[in-house]
Amino acid sequence: MLKILLTIYVILLSTSGFAQDLLQAPAAVQISSTVSDGKLTTSEIISTCRAQGIKIVVLTDRDLMRWEYGLWPLRNILKKTVEDKSVFRYGINRYFQEIARLARENPDMVIIPGVESAPYYHWEGSIFNRDLKISDWHKHIIGVGLTDPKAYARLPVVGNSQGLLGSWNLRGAFFLLLNLSIALIGISLLFKRKFSYADSRGKALGPLSRPWQITGGVIVVISCVVLGNNFYYRNVIFSTYGRNAGIDRKS
Repeated sequence: MLKILLTIYVILLSTSGFAQDLLQAPAAVQISSTVSDGKLTTSEIISTCRAQGIKIVVLTDRDLMRWEYGLWPLRNILKKTVEDKSVFRYGINRYFQEIARLARENPDMVIIPGVESAPYYHWEGSIFNRDLKISDWHKHIIGVGLTDPKAYARLPVVGNSQGLLGSWNLRGAFFLLLNLSIALIGISLLFKRKFSYADSRGKALGPLSRPWQITGGVIVVISCVVLGNNFYYRNVIFSTYGRNAGIDRKS
């Protein structure tokens, strides 16, 4: 107990010396511009705040406004996507460069960039039963303080594959190699001939076998579709589909 009281005393003692240097200033926090769902541009927001005597502005436009629903087993191909204005769509570098410019033009103000994020949602119901609905999307988080735009590009939010991809594993590598091997088999069948003979130089002769060509073409097409649907062959942090989809409810 004595150690706890001593620790608290040291913290209070160390911070009290800085208290006299602190200044109170009016601030506007969690402001959105026309980059996402706001009504004013970033420049208009800063001008309005300046006219009202506000010295600190924390801009938090929506980072990503994208919703997708795909049909099993080709959810990444047979899907419907709806997207609205956001920082990702506007351009992350462009957004933060614009805020940096406003900060340079208004040195007497503190302009801080950030984002408002809805990192997760999941689907419940089915389109076939006409009871499909989206859940958990309205749980928002304000992110402020990241100085590198690349860090925002890697935010783990649904719809941002760059931020949700897990690490490579043996399972993913196995299925990738299997898919490529099947595709190579299909390609070889495209050049299979009716008769197996060659000239004196070893060059294959005879007409191509149309049945084998059709079979090879079907295999190649299916392999390409599967490859496109599972392009990264890596697990994602969380899924938006299924009864068990979602974040840990206890956290």
